[in-house]
Amino acid sequence: MKTTGARLVVVACIAALTVGTLALVVVRPTAAALGNSGVPVECHGPDYLPISPSSTVFLDCVAADGTAFDSGQRVPGGYYLLVTDLVVTYESGGEVGATHMDLVVYDAYDESGRVASLRLRNTDKGTLGEHFVTPYLVLPGGHRLEVVMPNHGDHVVYVVVTGLLVTNLSYLPLINR
Repeated sequence: MKTTGARLVVVACIAALTVGTLALVVVRPTAAALGNSGVPVECHGPDYLPISPSSTVFLDCVAADGTAFDSGQRVPGGYYLLVTDLVVTYESGGEVGATHMDLVVYDAYDESGRVASLRLRNTDKGTLGEHFVTPYLVLPGGHRLEVVMPNHGDHVVYVVVTGLLVTNLSYLPLINR
């Protein structure tokens, strides 16, 4: 009988510990290694308008938790924007005689500086999406996303970039800053 009672006490303790651990996991935000938490971010053309050929625009960004981007565009100081997804959708109806889309997304700083880029080209009118397991662009505080449509592209498109806003890069592989 003593053995059964002891077993019940052990089982009850394990059950309480499991429930307590699950409660902590549910209440706390998801965090990456070394305590880094990511906040989802969406960046889009100004006023959600499409981007035309021969134009350059800076994307407006909104963080899910309300963290403010400077002027709606620049990554806040002390943060990094990890670009993980890019979706390009053609304006409905398309353009008569349009043959291709050419689009460049830059990590821009100051008024005219550019650090890195991602270029997309497409010859049909289907939606184009890219997902990166390791962020393709990492923008530090003060930088912003710039989209350039060279004049030889002939599609009008909507661009949406998503990613995570983080406070450190410690858990990312192959990044030295």
